[in-house]
Amino acid sequence: MKVADSVFANRSSARSAQFLTSIGITLLQENVRVKEQALAFSQKLLADNKKQVEIGTLAPSRCAGGVRSCHRPAGLNRGPDQFTTARRVD
Repeated sequence: MKVADSVFANRSSARSAQFLTSIGITLLQENVRVKEQALAFSQKLLADNKKQVEIGTLAPSRCAGGVRSCHRPAGLNRGPDQFTTARRVD
């Protein structure tokens, strides 16, 4: 009986591992699919915004420093762990 129990346990462990691997692969594939959809949406939004700027129904972006500087709220400088209010120096 001990040999049969051992064989059963080994097969059960192998099937469990295969099942978990297939779930992991499925989740990774779904993650890639969602990210591809997000990228496609962002690219379409950018193209639509460029068209609107060209025809004059959307104001051009004032960001000169690239995308990173565009995401900061006006008047705030982002520190590593906190927001600090920027002071204007005349």
